[in-house]
Amino acid sequence: MRLQALPRLQTAQLITRRLGVKEVPQALVEVVNNRAEGNLFYTEELTRAMLLTQIVQVRDGKCIFDEISSLEVPISVESAILSALDRLPADQQLCLKVAAVVGHSFGSRIVRDTWTVESQRTLVTQHLEALAEQGLTVRDPQGADPSYRFRHVIMRDVTYTLMPPA
Repeated sequence: MRLQALPRLQTAQLITRRLGVKEVPQALVEVVNNRAEGNLFYTEELTRAMLLTQIVQVRDGKCIFDEISSLEVPISVESAILSALDRLPADQQLCLKVAAVVGHSFGSRIVRDTWTVESQRTLVTQHLEALAEQGLTVRDPQGADPSYRFRHVIMRDVTYTLMPPA
């Protein structure tokens, strides 16, 4: 299957939906469209990173974007993901890293059982739910043991590279 790049109009619609606003400035669409080059996943991650870093802001249901701040926009999908990961609390970062070692899909039990601090293992499910709420992972509702997967293999790969080899 060959995927086509998102047209500019669909890029604008995706950004609008992700930000939860009725319209976005054309300058923002241009910046995202030029950087993401129509890549759906990068468009989403770039939008998320710009919101987290407050390059883009939503106030009173309106999108605020200063063209000058476009100089701070992450230049790659990996840097957009790193930007999102850097803003996570340390325990959630560790949880995501442990999950990345397990693989693209993972059960909460294996993440909990491999958690480095035994006294904090009871918090793993809470961390996994928070990561799913933030859209970094997706919860698989089937099975007794809650299972999750990374939203995209690139998300898992970038997270995995953050683990020290030891």
